[in-house]
Amino acid sequence: DEMFAGFQMDKIEKEYPGNADKLRLLKDAYKGKRCFIIGNGPSLRASDLEKLKGEITFACNRIPLIFDQTDWRPTFYTCTDRVYWDGHYEEVCLASGSAQVCFVCARDIGCLKTHLDNLIAFPMINRYQVPAWFNPDVPKGVYDGGTVLYFDLQLAAYMGFSEIYLLGADTNYPTKTMPDGRVVFDLENSKAYFTSNYQTHAT
Repeated sequence: DEMFAGFQMDKIEKEYPGNADKLRLLKDAYKGKRCFIIGNGPSLRASDLEKLKGEITFACNRIPLIFDQTDWRPTFYTCTDRVYWDGHYEEVCLASGSAQVCFVCARDIGCLKTHLDNLIAFPMINRYQVPAWFNPDVPKGVYDGGTVLYFDLQLAAYMGFSEIYLLGADTNYPTKTMPDGRVVFDLENSKAYFTSNYQTHAT
């Protein structure tokens, strides 16, 4: 895994020179501080985000859908899902531009249509483990845990935060059982996100 992560870091460095140094500078840069990791679950409220102005926060994916309800903006933005890069690129750029740092995993560098000055890319180990592996040494590879928040948790640990709070991380999707017995996500009939148009595709 460490060797594979090294290959990714070398590839990133060719497209974004200095990326490795930027990532290294984040090691323990926030030691002793606290941060909030924002999920996009149905419990997320703009009024809660208003209280986080001035705090260090991580947000992800389609968080810009709540920007019209709050002056809060994330400190760090993470997008590790190609669905969002491909279908909601303008939203991703909006979120990236509002944050101090935009975290992207190495595999998604090819999805970028424009150069992002605040981008820091990290290597991802796309291998599912049960339970999921956790690696706070980010340059050696961040493990997939089924949600972008799992990447953020590893990034926050690498950056040295001693207090990490989750907000809007409902930790489950509504499910339904199909006639053949399969259990699948029921995103059409249940609320899985903070807004009903989260699953809509960009035109």
